[in-house]
Amino acid sequence: GSDAVIHLGAIVGSYNVNKNIEINYVGTRNLLEACKYHGINRFIFISSVSATRKDQGPYGKSKKLAEDAIISSGLDYTILRPTTIMGRESLGLNRIIENVNRFNFFIPMVGFGYNTRHPVYILDFLNLIVKSINNQNTFKKVYEIGGANIIYFRDLVKLVNEKLGNKNKIIIPIPKLFVYLVAFFIERFFSTPPFTREHVNALGENTSMNTTMIKEDLNFHPISMNKMLDIILEEIRNNPPDLL
Repeated sequence: GSDAVIHLGAIVGSYNVNKNIEINYVGTRNLLEACKYHGINRFIFISSVSATRKDQGPYGKSKKLAEDAIISSGLDYTILRPTTIMGRESLGLNRIIENVNRFNFFIPMVGFGYNTRHPVYILDFLNLIVKSINNQNTFKKVYEIGGANIIYFRDLVKLVNEKLGNKNKIIIPIPKLFVYLVAFFIERFFSTPPFTREHVNALGENTSMNTTMIKEDLNFHPISMNKMLDIILEEIRNNPPDLL
């Protein structure tokens, strides 16, 4: 009785190659076969900007393999490739909050933070998913998804710090190589490490999504960075997330 499949499932935060392939790629392939078996032709896949990065880790590689399988499936697919999705339970945003609150007079940062970020508000993204289900303009297309504003990562951190009411703090850069080596050892002891080498590599790359096509096909008008952060930080104050 189903008309469409919206596939959001994935393993995240793991550097285990086999687990990423098994869940993110083979799991997607299994869903594609199930759709064909049951005669469901509509398939919407939530991919990731990680699938396009130059320095791909296991997660990005498995997402790219999943995309390729979907494109060659013959189904009426739509692939949505978001950058960082911001919401109350956003791990990325909550890590920033934790980091800016960690010390009184400074904020540690991997590198200098002069890399662009293009975060999108979770409700804007969810609306896109719903609007795309029956919209034939979106069939057999891959969309890059980003929010209203592109910002340097260090400026995003400063903006969060300011909105939390903290005093001006000095940003102290930490060499990327050092953090990369720390991540390498952490991955050996945690099945789901707090950060991975893939996360560290991502911090060194620019993220600027081309949203022209999604704006044309789905009339996409995301809210501003300021409004997004005001809404989310208020939600976090009133209902702190229980993050693993």
